[in-house]
Amino acid sequence: MKKSDSHIKIRGARVHNLKNINIDIPKNSLVVITGLSGSGKSSLAFDTIYAEAERRFVESLSSYARQFLGVKEKPDVESIEGLSPAIAIDQKSISKNPRSTVGTITEIYDYVRLLYARVGVPHCPACSKPVKRQTVDEIVKRVSALAPGTHVLLLAPIIRSKKGEHKSVLAEIERGGFLRVRLDGEIMRIEEARDAFLDPKKKHNVEAVVDRLVIDTDLDKARLRDSTETAIKVGSGFLIVNDTFQDILFSEHLACASCGISLNDLEPRSFSFNSPYGACPACTGLGTTLEVDSKLVIPNPRLSLLEGALQPWARASHKVGRQSWYWWMLEDLASRHSFPLDKPVGQLPKKIIDFLLYGDGERFEGVVPNLKRRWRETDSEWTRGEIEKYMIVKTCAACGGKRLKLESLAVTVGGKSIAEISDASIRDELFFFQNFLKSAPKEIHLVLKEIMRRLEFLINVGLEYMMLSRTSTTLAGGEAQRVRLATQIGSHLTGIIYVLDEPSIGLHARDHAMLLKTIRHLRDLGNTVLIVEHDRETMEAADWIVDLGKGAGKHGGKVIFEGLYIKLLKTNTLTGEYLSGKRNVVIDNRERKKLSPKEFLVLSGAREHNLKNITLTVPLGRFICVSGVSGSGKSTLINDTLVQILLAHFYNARTTPGSYSSIKGLEKIDKVVDVDQSPIGRTPRSNPATYTGMFGPIRELFARTREARARGYGPGRFSFNVKGGRCEECEGQGVKKIEMYFLPDLYQECEECGGKRYNKEALEIEYQNKNISEILDMPAEEALTFFKDIPVISERAETLVKVGLGYMKLGQPATTLSGGEAQRVKLATELARRSTGRTFYILDEPTTGLHFDDIQKLLLVLSALVERGNTVLVIEHNLEVLKNADWIIDLGPEGGADGGEIIAEGTPEDIAKNPKSYTGQWLKRNLK
Repeated sequence: MKKSDSHIKIRGARVHNLKNINIDIPKNSLVVITGLSGSGKSSLAFDTIYAEAERRFVESLSSYARQFLGVKEKPDVESIEGLSPAIAIDQKSISKNPRSTVGTITEIYDYVRLLYARVGVPHCPACSKPVKRQTVDEIVKRVSALAPGTHVLLLAPIIRSKKGEHKSVLAEIERGGFLRVRLDGEIMRIEEARDAFLDPKKKHNVEAVVDRLVIDTDLDKARLRDSTETAIKVGSGFLIVNDTFQDILFSEHLACASCGISLNDLEPRSFSFNSPYGACPACTGLGTTLEVDSKLVIPNPRLSLLEGALQPWARASHKVGRQSWYWWMLEDLASRHSFPLDKPVGQLPKKIIDFLLYGDGERFEGVVPNLKRRWRETDSEWTRGEIEKYMIVKTCAACGGKRLKLESLAVTVGGKSIAEISDASIRDELFFFQNFLKSAPKEIHLVLKEIMRRLEFLINVGLEYMMLSRTSTTLAGGEAQRVRLATQIGSHLTGIIYVLDEPSIGLHARDHAMLLKTIRHLRDLGNTVLIVEHDRETMEAADWIVDLGKGAGKHGGKVIFEGLYIKLLKTNTLTGEYLSGKRNVVIDNRERKKLSPKEFLVLSGAREHNLKNITLTVPLGRFICVSGVSGSGKSTLINDTLVQILLAHFYNARTTPGSYSSIKGLEKIDKVVDVDQSPIGRTPRSNPATYTGMFGPIRELFARTREARARGYGPGRFSFNVKGGRCEECEGQGVKKIEMYFLPDLYQECEECGGKRYNKEALEIEYQNKNISEILDMPAEEALTFFKDIPVISERAETLVKVGLGYMKLGQPATTLSGGEAQRVKLATELARRSTGRTFYILDEPTTGLHFDDIQKLLLVLSALVERGNTVLVIEHNLEVLKNADWIIDLGPEGGADGGEIIAEGTPEDIAKNPKSYTGQWLKRNLK
């Protein structure tokens, strides 16, 4: 066998910082690529191997197809042999469309829709009675089965619970040849009915008597059938059979005979919130609507209407004044309802405030309806944006956030609606379908088995707490990646190269074994799995390990080890030394642990999502970790509740915190910094230099050079965001955006400026023999030395180096940063600001993408913040961080509905002694 058949042979790879490397990677194996942050792991896995596989795939397509996908640039590599089709599953490839859910991504929801369309039992959305379509043969069979001797009336319902005298209807019945009618439950001849007085203000029922029969052995079946057909025709698809005791309703339509509500035939699209046939018309299938908030309309009830209490009208382009239209409307309302305009709004009667907000039903429209109407009708984005300042996202009142029409929500399978199934945890859904399979018709067994198979894949990647209705916008990077991984396993592809980017992110140590079992299953199908990873257990499970280093950026890009895990332990590389125990991630916090905390932030009665009315006690001036198995409620407690309360309190943010009772201790902190993993910018215009604030001083530096002053160039000349010095072909972006419509947008290097962003004139200006483009191409560690005499720049560069981003280029586009890198850029920006000593820092999994040595650097930075009196709270699974915490708050015991409780809190040593804590069990193994 040729080596290219069993290995991927890479020769002369020079992408980004790779140093002309040659490497042979075994195929059909689980291969881990590790190394320091910035050492070239992603450059090798994603930008070389995956990029070349993608390019070759695109080149194999027809020229017609290639025009939509664009020309893929060949990676800077001499040759790659043994390459097969590749699929990349990174942390950014999941759709961020609010219409995208876990169910739609995994395609499980498509199978569930098919199931409901085939065996769903429709119910009336008004009265909840089952609705069934019946043929004439079925109706005849039911009537014939009544007890012998039963006297039956076949009635055609014509008027059902409608007001009026209905004289014309009775005349129409007579013309149809019917001799008797049942009028409001009383049988009478048609002549009597015509003469009877019907109160036009009351509701009446009118049914034509089609036939009278006695059920016995001599029953004329042909007559019964003809009469049934006639009654259904006259009754517009409905028939009533009266057996002297009760009325039995029949219908040949899917319609409720009691309420008269007709239902469409059940189809898979009837249960799709992305189709007009299934989506709730009020929210168009989003489950939420933008509504005007009265608290934002009247933010300060101490003001009077004269003083501008109605914020939207006070800030309108024609401000409140005697000649304004709004002022005239308020004067008119005040004169008609006798209330003063100079009295604080909060002191006005509730009835008057309601008139102001919602209108008086006469001439005054009301502020809220006025804003909603203008928001709906305007074509101006600016106007819509202004009005949205007074709007908040609310759960749709029509569907209750379920996204579907009421008719679709009324269809059940096994007694549950499709919304109830989607809102259950994956584990509960699997249990439900396993039970339903026992009694389900054989024709849907295949559908049920496919649903269960895919649910099991999600459980195997540690997502048993997840719900199918969970939107992709709320998924963390690791969760999104594992959802896609489960989808790929369901596809049963073989001969593929899968490239994964830290799939263990956000996963508790307890669930690693299941994830690794799933990844091995992917390999055993006949695939090559390349994982960029720093996790110890994943490396232990690997068939082959590639370690890149020795450093980051220009100091990395070399293969310093390739081989088995056992051999890596014996090497002198940083990875080998940390794995073997020669080095350890440790910070000196012994003194802090000895001192008992004196001040606390106490959040009581947290009950959002799965939280069980818990009380969170955070010791201030400490390094605190919030841990727990996936889905136990960490993000709900910290990000959705605590962070939102703090942002609203300190910065008046328009946020809606999760449900809670009270919070105490806010006066003991004076600033909150939420460092999350959201992008620092959504276009290539944003980069570390602009975000950290060092680009302004750099531009001023260039503007002060002799050549720039001679030409009359100001700082704006060196901005790539405005005309003057930027390249106009790409408008200073360095790349051109290619709209991919149904795929994520692509960015290609600008041919005019070669990615330098600036025109020729701007690039001619140099500072210490470097132009502005070369400065942006400079790594942070080099910038630290280059600008050492300019503190305003060097201090910001130093913070980037401190958080392990010394390898990052100042002008690296924000679109290329991972979630962990974006988070550390934000942290560096905050570090450059002056700390008050009473700042509350909150970080969500800051170790994302970090090597053991980088974690050591990060912990030193966070510890230094705490030493200055600040509080640092992190949501974290990484045991290297947990064992170095001053205090741990552990949630659990399980994920989803079985979580939401605080299981243990205390020092790492205290947690390790707690038998109920999964975190404690794993910490016990790591604490020495």
